[in-house]
Amino acid sequence: MTTAAPIDILSLQSLAADDIDRAPYGFVVLDTAGIVVRYNRAEAEATGRRVTDVVGKSWFKEVAPCTQVKDFEGVFADFVARRIPKPSHEFDFVFRFHDRPHQNVKIRLVRSAGEGDQVLVIVTRTGDV
Repeated sequence: MTTAAPIDILSLQSLAADDIDRAPYGFVVLDTAGIVVRYNRAEAEATGRRVTDVVGKSWFKEVAPCTQVKDFEGVFADFVARRIPKPSHEFDFVFRFHDRPHQNVKIRLVRSAGEGDQVLVIVTRTGDV
């Protein structure tokens, strides 16, 4: 099991693509509408998707439709609307796939600092179901 390292919330905007790709866990940046802004190599390898095919797409509708449920999309919406006022929020989730084993994951949402509201989604896979 890979544990997500602490993230300096103030430095999210300045992380270089190489820094993101070196992370041993899924690193996805979404805008407040759920559109993928950044997507790292670890997440691409875990999902079998190319970064260029994911950036600019709706996370909830096109990239990870299994997250289009209250336990994920609803939490994301509450986080974006600041009904969850903390700068970060963690929860457990199960990615339910049709074509492969389900995966247990820990999700950490991190609010960006500075201009441009974005949410970092850290995906740490904890095992198959």
